Amino acid sequence: MAPEILCGADYNTAVDWWSFGITICRMASNMFPFYGANDYDLIIYEEPNIPEWLPEDLKDLLKKLLNKQPYDRLGVHGNIRHHRFYSSINWLELEQQRIPPPFQVI
Repeated sequence: MAPEILCGADYNTAVDWWSFGITICRMASNMFPFYGANDYDLIIYEEPNIPEWLPEDLKDLLKKLLNKQPYDRLGVHGNIRHHRFYSSINWLELEQQRIPPPFQVI
């Protein structure tokens, strides 16, 4: 849950970008970026624990998605498509469904 929700503050779509960062971190590392005796306090007061062994582009993406300031969070401040982690994606071809999926469902 995003820090602004835990603090009882007003919130907007920035909370969705926060959740996206949590999900990506969990998928990439099998770890949550905030984990401890009191997860709420960690989320509000501590920096996310992003594994050092992740690729630099991914670590930077996670830091920007898990920014505690909602209006500075990537997705709210800046287009996530322009982040270097996604530099290999041709967004136009993806939108036009011209990129084959990485695997086929049988």
